[in-house]
Amino acid sequence: MLLVGNYSEFHMVASWATISVNYFARHTGRAPQQIIAQYETDIIAAWEDLTWYKCHS
Repeated sequence: MLLVGNYSEFHMVASWATISVNYFARHTGRAPQQIIAQYETDIIAAWEDLTWYKCHS
């Protein structure tokens, strides 16, 4: 996976992902690891789409 962008962009995405996982874990009663495992493919695909867009815009 190619990472494009500066640290602040990555940090923003990572922070959003962390907040989202913690929110869903708290409101569904599931462990954060279960949520990450369930949506791992979607998270990676979204990051790759963002990376492609940044490279081609």
